[in-house]
Amino acid sequence: TIYQVSRAPIKQALGKLTNSGLIVRKAGKGTFVTDWKPEQYPLLQMGGFVSQYIKNQASIHCKTLEVENIKADAKIQAILKLEPGNYVVHVSRIRYINDERIFYLNHYLIPQIGVEKIKAAGDFVSLPDVLANSCDLEYYHVSEEVAVESAESLVAKMLDIPKESPVMFIKRTSYTKEYKPIYYTEYYVKKCDWTYKVNYIRQPDVIKLGD
Repeated sequence: TIYQVSRAPIKQALGKLTNSGLIVRKAGKGTFVTDWKPEQYPLLQMGGFVSQYIKNQASIHCKTLEVENIKADAKIQAILKLEPGNYVVHVSRIRYINDERIFYLNHYLIPQIGVEKIKAAGDFVSLPDVLANSCDLEYYHVSEEVAVESAESLVAKMLDIPKESPVMFIKRTSYTKEYKPIYYTEYYVKKCDWTYKVNYIRQPDVIKLGD
């Protein structure tokens, strides 16, 4: 080669750039630089699918299906620490990658947020970024449960898959710095072969377990 470099390290370098979402390879056409910016959706990258989000950043888009006030049932009341009879903002969405339906999401937001700000955001990609920019609400703590389930009729329809296909089912609650709940999400993921990665950071002297 011109620069006296073997093909192996070049392939490795191109692979890393592809996984980082900085370039995209198109069969029969070549390799192209994407317009992805790391700061575009910073909070979207804090989930367990961060590697997939980074890799596919240039091809992610969403469709907001519904934004409405609904009466919180007992489960949502308990999670969001609401009084009986309170309403929440329910948001249902589809997240696409390369025009394929990958995520079906249902969010339940505390009533203080209101439907108008969410409606004004349109087909947004990242709910945390909408809340941070429009409502001055940022989460600092998250709890999640991850399982694999068989897709029921509605989920199968939303993800365009056969009924009873295996899907990842994730329940996520996001909290403020003071551990006050902001919203609860239930979402289904078509890609059961994706790796869900979690990193832990120890914060000494924050919590004391006994004397």
